[in-house]
Amino acid sequence: MLLNGILTWVFGYSITLSNGTGNENQDGMTLLYSKPWGRMGAYFVGALFGLSYFEHDKQQKHPEFRGTAFNNFYEKLRTSRITSLAVATVGIGLTALFVFPLGTFYQQCISVNSQVQTNCLSTFVSVLYNAVSRPLFVFGLGLILIPTFVGRLRVIKNFLGAEIFSVLARLNYMVYMIHCLVIFWYLNDSRQAYYINWVNQWFLSIGVMIVSFALSVPFSLICEVPFMNIEKYVLFPAQAKKQPQNEVTASQQEQKLIGKGSKYYPMLEEDETGDSKLLSKDEEN
Repeated sequence: MLLNGILTWVFGYSITLSNGTGNENQDGMTLLYSKPWGRMGAYFVGALFGLSYFEHDKQQKHPEFRGTAFNNFYEKLRTSRITSLAVATVGIGLTALFVFPLGTFYQQCISVNSQVQTNCLSTFVSVLYNAVSRPLFVFGLGLILIPTFVGRLRVIKNFLGAEIFSVLARLNYMVYMIHCLVIFWYLNDSRQAYYINWVNQWFLSIGVMIVSFALSVPFSLICEVPFMNIEKYVLFPAQAKKQPQNEVTASQQEQKLIGKGSKYYPMLEEDETGDSKLLSKDEEN
């Protein structure tokens, strides 16, 4: 964060990483956007939340995790609804704090005639934004999510835990890898200049998302899934060998799929031949 702030101050970058000079040697996209020091802060924050969830998830099997700072905080969230709401509200505020200034910048700081992004914000604001925006944005997202780990904010938990997202989650890394190519493909194939307004941006975003997810399916099956299987058998061969022994029987699988609330909740019963059969609730009665 300190390095990002120093580079912003030295080269006069705006919050969109432009400096208005047209000097490619001082391009903020090269010195900040694509460099590890411009991104590692957000990853470290994500790792911090990952460690907290690890301690929370393992405290039953490993008593040494009980009473840690992370688990004491989770306990306060579990026992206090007000604390959970306050934490989520702070998270929403942090994410909004680093989103809305971008819209204000594009409205006020871009000269339409010269097509040059001049920085109408003060140096202090630009330095502060570029230094802390990425880590604190991810920190805000984490504050919105962690109450759901202890059963709070059920609306958010049920929405983010919907089954449709489990499918999309398997594709999101491949979408991340190819979405820029989809954007460049669209823009470079255009025969006229792209007019930027809110409507065009929404249509572009939705279109890119749909096309990226559609293309990610074959790429994920061809590239990602095989390597995940290789990783499982190379890095964790012991677990891979034990897996067949832990497989559930067909009847157990049907019980899991049908569920207790179903009309055909399975009850195993030995018939005269010794084979197990499934009975519906009506047959049970």
